[in-house]
Amino acid sequence: MQHVATVTSTGAAVTYDEGKFAVGGEAVGIEKVMEYERLGVLTWVNDETKAWAYQVASSTPVAAAPGAAAPSMAVLPVKPKKPLYKKWWVWVVGILLLGAIGNAIGGGSGTSSTTPSASSTAVAPTASAPAAPAAAPEAPAAPAEAPAAATPKWTTVAKLSGSSSKTGSPFHLGSGDARLKYTVKGHGTVIAAFYLMEKGTSFKKDGGIPEVSVTKAGSDSTVLTQGEGDYYLETIAGNCSWTLTVEEMK
Repeated sequence: MQHVATVTSTGAAVTYDEGKFAVGGEAVGIEKVMEYERLGVLTWVNDETKAWAYQVASSTPVAAAPGAAAPSMAVLPVKPKKPLYKKWWVWVVGILLLGAIGNAIGGGSGTSSTTPSASSTAVAPTASAPAAPAAAPEAPAAPAEAPAAATPKWTTVAKLSGSSSKTGSPFHLGSGDARLKYTVKGHGTVIAAFYLMEKGTSFKKDGGIPEVSVTKAGSDSTVLTQGEGDYYLETIAGNCSWTLTVEEMK
């Protein structure tokens, strides 16, 4: 297994072994490795390895003939050693040897030797610091939280008031819970009966059963169980004033 690069944002090692890449020990394809490279978060062990990876990514696999073994991936290149003549210390040693030989020859012929000038001495090249790795891309902003669902509450769908018998306008009840709230005001004995009639029916012709019947002043409510549909309020009252409110939970 060979170490080929490092993911600078996480420190995970990119390795290559027997034709397969892995990032942090998890097998990945060359496409994933090059995606990290395009994001600028890879630090390669050397330029030769980087060039090799680009070659692997851009090459098109050749299909094997029937019965033949499939071609293997390219072998990871090993950085070649510099020849001796390209190493700076070889030149320094050579110049010193040439100077020593020249001094020896000059001393034997009676000619005074001269000290080599500072400018003739080879200076070891200064290694440049490696470039800083590219900054990791910023993480995408977290998506905004979805608004919380509204809490159901009692909502007025119909209202009717008066001081005698009265018929209200039609209204619609949905499938939610419903209730009838009432307030009766008066002195002594009062008479009041409140009906919830289906739209299209007639109280005078069809009659009905009251949701509430009261004989004294006060306020209260009762549950409506008729279900979804269109209705209207019918009131029979005397010796009082009253207010009706139909509410639905929604």
